[in-house]
Amino acid sequence: MDWWGIRKRMIGPLEEVVEPPLADAQTIADVEAHPWPNPDWFDYESLRSTCEALSEYALVIRDP
Repeated sequence: MDWWGIRKRMIGPLEEVVEPPLADAQTIADVEAHPWPNPDWFDYESLRSTCEALSEYALVIRDP
């Protein structure tokens, strides 16, 4: 399970979502009750300099 509560598994060479965390959400309260990741859990120290160094490219930032 990842930071977002998404359960995945390898299917052949690809990692596929097998259990979306909000699949059963019916209301806004259900979505609000989801244990969302806290931005304070992550280290953004090098993000600005990395993006500036690669400014000639389109960047997609995600977890490893």
